[in-house]
Amino acid sequence: MAYYRRTLPAFLKVKELVENGSIGKPLMVNIKLYKQAREANQKPEEMHWHVFPEIAGGGYFFDLASHQLDYLDFVFGKITEVKGQAVNQSGLYPAEDTVTGVWKHESGVVGTGSWCFVVDENSVEDYIQIVGEKGEICLPCFTHGDVIVKNQKGTEKLSFNNPKHISQNLVEQVVNELLENGKCVSTGESAARTSWVLDEMVRDYYNGPQ
Repeated sequence: MAYYRRTLPAFLKVKELVENGSIGKPLMVNIKLYKQAREANQKPEEMHWHVFPEIAGGGYFFDLASHQLDYLDFVFGKITEVKGQAVNQSGLYPAEDTVTGVWKHESGVVGTGSWCFVVDENSVEDYIQIVGEKGEICLPCFTHGDVIVKNQKGTEKLSFNNPKHISQNLVEQVVNELLENGKCVSTGESAARTSWVLDEMVRDYYNGPQ
C-alpha cells in the first residue's frame, strides 16, 4: 500500500518549505476533510464498496485519510502516539462516517484531524494546515487549489499542475528502484505505519472500548 501524494509537486514543495524554515519551527498540523454523502438516496446494492467494512476494512476514512496521514509521516516522521473517536452519524451504511483524532509525531509536531462524509454542501472542506513559530502553510489534499504560505514576508499563493495520471510520479519511482536507478519515497514500512494510525483511530468503533 503506497501513497502517491508524497511525489506530487505541491506536496514536495510544502515539504521543502517546512524543511527550509519558511514558517520557522513546525508546531502543529490540522486536517479537515468534510464531504457530502453520495449514498443519501441509494439502496445498499447501489452503494460504493468503500462503505462496507467487510470489503474495504473501513469506510471513506480509510480510503482518504490514509493519503493525508501518510504524507504527514513523510514530512514530520512517524506518528508515535494516536487516539481517535469514530462514529456513524447518518446510518446510511455500516462503516464509520465521522472520525476525529489527535496524534504526535516523533519530531514533536502534534496533530488534530476531523473527517466527516455526510455534511451539507455548504460545509464541504478539504485542507491540511501546518502551523509553525513564524507562519503557516495551508494546502488542499484532494481538490484543486493553491498552496497558501503565510509568514513574516506576507502571504504567497503557489499554483501547481498535477500529472495527467495522478500516480505517474510514484510509478516512475517504483520502476526506477526496481531498475536500481533510484529510491521510492513510499515503502511497505511507511504504509504499515499509516495503517496502524488508521486502525487506532477507529479501534473502538469496530472492537469496542479496550
